[in-house]
Amino acid sequence: TISFILSFFLHRLVCGQTICPDVLTTTEGITSSLVLSYQIISAASADERDILCIHMASDSDGFLGFAVAPTIDMVGGEAIIGIPDDNSVRKYFLGGKSAGAVEMKPDEDQTLMETFITQDENGTILRFAKY
Repeated sequence: TISFILSFFLHRLVCGQTICPDVLTTTEGITSSLVLSYQIISAASADERDILCIHMASDSDGFLGFAVAPTIDMVGGEAIIGIPDDNSVRKYFLGGKSAGAVEMKPDEDQTLMETFITQDENGTILRFAKY
């Protein structure tokens, strides 16, 4: 846990000022080993957009994902998947229920901010912000 905290704050130090606060306002225990924290940063003016800040922490190793979709089966939705092995946090289109139907969105749609993924012996942390 200490190494997670240190790597997170080192990332913040190197990258400078951020949009999302260090501690997000709402935390939900999704499972016994997965915690989701989030906060919506309201736009300061009418010509700006709200920003969603996400922090996920898992006790296990592997990728972490967050998705929203217009239907309960998730088809047609968007997923944000963090893959620690290649240090990537990217947007994907959920075109169907099979793995082959999940497609990485093109570069022009990769608009995530403050992306961060890390993994060590304690588990995995994913952070990002999006409009």
